[in-house]
Amino acid sequence: MAKIRVVLGEMSAMLSDALSRLIGTQPDMRVVATACKNGDLVKVGRTESADVLILQGAAAPEPIASVIAVAPMGLLLINPDGQAGALTRIAAASRTISDLSGERLLQAVRSAAEGRRH
Repeated sequence: MAKIRVVLGEMSAMLSDALSRLIGTQPDMRVVATACKNGDLVKVGRTESADVLILQGAAAPEPIASVIAVAPMGLLLINPDGQAGALTRIAAASRTISDLSGERLLQAVRSAAEGRRH
């Protein structure tokens, strides 16, 4: 079975490190790239083949649209606004998951990689 390839987009270093470690514990996932700035996302989209992109906060839509145009992938947004720790999937039908835990994040990554709503 192929591993789910995850790109960690612009986010705090602490969150990026925590997510990388969490994803690294999963036998079916791996982090293939970390983009420190939204401008890096397009470069990552061109050079890395990924299934899911995880971003933090209110990411600028232009870099996200550019990445998806180059390399379609599932998108997850960790949203610190509104509900603390909420995760929103960016899609035509977005959904917020409250009380985000490591297990819920991993489920959301798997769901996004499969192209399903979580």
